[in-house]
Amino acid sequence: MEGHIANAFPDLGANWYEQGFQRVLATLADTFHRLADRGPLRIDDLLLAANQFSGLLLWIPVNKAMFHGSPITHRHHPLFDGPSSTDP
Repeated sequence: MEGHIANAFPDLGANWYEQGFQRVLATLADTFHRLADRGPLRIDDLLLAANQFSGLLLWIPVNKAMFHGSPITHRHHPLFDGPSSTDP
């Protein structure tokens, strides 16, 4: 959701965040908790870890959309497919 839409409709923006992204963070934190209980992970702050993990996943497409004006797709990024034959 773009910032100007959230500013124009603050309840909609807050609802979207709480019912969407915040629920994802809670699910990730719960998953990290279960993994930590099994031993592969040691995490002191589960919600912080969930935020950091989601940031790692989102930084490329968010920056691409912010600075290029279009979302990234797997067909258009060397991170996913490697360099194309048209790359210099």
